[in-house]
Amino acid sequence: MKNTFFRRVQRGWGSALCGVVAGVVSLLGVANLQAVNVTTLGGGDPHASPKYLGYRDGTTLSSALFHTPAGLAIDSTGSFLFVADRDNNAIRYLDLAAGVTWTFGITSTNLVNKPVGVLVDDFFNVYVLNRGSGNNGSVVTFDNFGDVVAINATGLTNACGITMDTSGNLYVTVNSNKLIKLSPYLNVTNVSSVTNIPLISTNNGHIQIR
Repeated sequence: MKNTFFRRVQRGWGSALCGVVAGVVSLLGVANLQAVNVTTLGGGDPHASPKYLGYRDGTTLSSALFHTPAGLAIDSTGSFLFVADRDNNAIRYLDLAAGVTWTFGITSTNLVNKPVGVLVDDFFNVYVLNRGSGNNGSVVTFDNFGDVVAINATGLTNACGITMDTSGNLYVTVNSNKLIKLSPYLNVTNVSSVTNIPLISTNNGHIQIR
């Protein structure tokens, strides 16, 4: 299904969760964090009848089920929330104003393999970080119609998080302790064979650039 809903979005407001929502603490400051009420926007009740873990297009937020959602991105208007629905092998988007959930219509579905991260840039491109089976993760860029723009990287091991800076560079966490930087629209056939990609590793909680 082709997508026609896109509005202008803010670059960089997308990330994989991997247990936390990246950036919240740094934006608010630890001292200023306060308890807030949380509303379930989507996912439904897996214990309801009939029991299933799956999704349906055009359903209300409460009845559209996810299967291990792993990453989030939102547009600058706050109207559309994107979800990397890992075990459904799908990118979902929630129309928050209408209260309806849809599937982003990617034309080459074989390029979505256990997605754990998603983000959207100023040109309405959707970036998907696939974890795959652990050693065949990838980053794939789609346009707003769901057609492939670029395969930015393949051969990623234990891919987990993705974000973008204001220059369009992509940053991807892999191998549990490394960060890969990818230039805009760079096509990398296998990251392990590339020698000039800056890597950042951690040592006892400290970031080291090498």
